[in-house]
Formats: sequence, C-alpha cells, structure tokens
Amino acid sequence: MNPPEEVEGYISRAELLIELTRYDEAREELAAALLHHPHNVDALSLLAIVELEAGQPEDSLTAADAALALDPADDRALRIRGYALAALGRVDEAVTAAEKLLDVDRLAWWRHMHYALIRSKARNGQEALDAAWQAIRLAPDRPEPHAALAAIAAKLGLDDLAERARRAAKRLGSDEEGNWRISEQLHLNFGRSESKVGEPLVHEHEPAVTDRLATLVRYGAAFPIAAPLMIALLSGGAAATARILAAVFAIVGGLGLGLAVRRLPQPIMPILKGLDGSDRWLEVALACVGAAPVVLLCYAVIASPFLLALTMLLGFVALYAFVMRGR
Repeated sequence: MNPPEEVEGYISRAELLIELTRYDEAREELAAALLHHPHNVDALSLLAIVELEAGQPEDSLTAADAALALDPADDRALRIRGYALAALGRVDEAVTAAEKLLDVDRLAWWRHMHYALIRSKARNGQEALDAAWQAIRLAPDRPEPHAALAAIAAKLGLDDLAERARRAAKRLGSDEEGNWRISEQLHLNFGRSESKVGEPLVHEHEPAVTDRLATLVRYGAAFPIAAPLMIALLSGGAAATARILAAVFAIVGGLGLGLAVRRLPQPIMPILKGLDGSDRWLEVALACVGAAPVVLLCYAVIASPFLLALTMLLGFVALYAFVMRGR
C-alpha cells in the first residue's frame, strides 16, 4: 500500500471508531495518519473532534487551528473551533468563530444551526434562538434544527417550546427526541465534499421533498374550496351548466395537480411509500387534495349537490391537516 492510500485507511478507520465513540482508538489511528502525513487536513479536523469529544477542548482547538492554517475554508475545522472556544469559556472568540462559519453561506441551514448551538454554549440568548428558528425555516423537514431549538429553548427556560421542538425532532427522525450527543449535534459526516449532514453541498439549498409536498398542499387545498363556489356562481342554478363547469374544473384541477407532482424531485409513489406513516397530517392533506378533482368529476356525471359539499369538505380537511402538521 502506498503512503496516500495508507493515510486514507487510517482516516477511514478513525471515522468509524468516532461513530462508535471509541475515541482513544480513533486518536491512535489519526496519530498514525499524521505520522505519515503531518499536513493532512482531514486527519487534523477529525483529531479536533476526537479531542472535543474526549473532554479536551484545548487540544481540540490546537488541532482545529492547525487544520485551518492549512485550509482556512475547511468547514469541519471552522465548526469544531467554535465549539472548542465555547467549551473553554472564550465567549467573544466563540461568537466570532460562529459568525465566520455563518458568513460563508447564510442560505445553508446547518450553518445557522451550528451558529445557534455555538452561540448557545458561549452566550445563550435571543440570538441563538433566532438562529435556530432560521435553520428550521430553511430546513423544516430535518430533525437536527428542531433538536437544536429544543436544546437552546430548554437552556432559556422555555419549556413549552422545548417540548414542542423535541416532539418535532422525534416525528422527523430523531429516535432520542432531540437529546443527542455532541457528536450528533456536530453532524459527523466525514466526507470533505459533504455538508456534514449526509447531503452533498450542491444540494444544500434544494427544499426537502416533504417541504415541496407541504407547499403543494397549501396551495392545492384552495382548489376544492373555490371550485364549488365558482360552479354555483357561474351556473346560475342550471344543472346542465353546473355539470359542464364541474367537468372543466375537474380536468383543470387534475392537470394542475399532475404538473405539480411532475415537478417534484422524485416520483410521487416512492415519496409516499417513504413517508410510511411518519407524517400523518401531510398524508391526510395529500389524499384530500388528490381526491377533490375525482369527486368533482363524479358530480359532472351524476349532478348530486352532496358531491359539491364533499369537495369543499375535502379542501377544509386538507387545510386543517396542513395547520395541524405545523404545530
């Protein structure tokens, strides 16, 4: 094995050992990597993580600074440096480090989240809370920012908010209700080209798939409410005209829904299978919005006023589900 491959082997083993919380063994692997390649940024930034996890923030800061001396733009080292400074009680420097991390890209939700967590550890307050909320606004379907908000709100004594955020984190995928270890808060996804949360940086700004579905529901719920009202207004009580209008609205609504679904980043059926009960309110809302054009088409065939009322009811249920999902 040539030296570069050997170094990569040490780093890969260290990554696995960190995930297993076996920090002493990870430190040994990284020491071996640095013996072969003293200027390896990955090894240094991983060593910063190991030292921070092991309760040695001073050594963590030293490793992070060494990594940044070699690559001032290394996200992992920037992030760990902020946490290490906060752990050392160097408040102003920690806040400055957090601001530097955030300034790289203010549209990246994970940067707002880390800014909030570092600021919370260094100088908790409204700024940390605001940053956590901004992370949630940018990535409402990720559990991590909700967990961060829960931790920050709890430190501020905002127990109701903390509990709601914990529930949201659990619903979105945190199996520990947001009470994560620090390594999970740091999102130790080790690829240099990654955002440290399991997604390539190139995809950072794409809305989550479920967020796209929620947007579809928000606007789509207006259709089954408005269509029956428009049919009643335009038909003037003539049953034949109402049936023709219902058919037109059903076709237009169905085509609009189909176009919206086609614009999703993935086919709709795998997305729905992926939800698998994890987002009940969204599933209810989607079912109502999808059923509305079908019910309208049925009205065009049999002209029962009950079907117009049912169409409106579907719209109101979809809106209610959308509101409940956001609580």
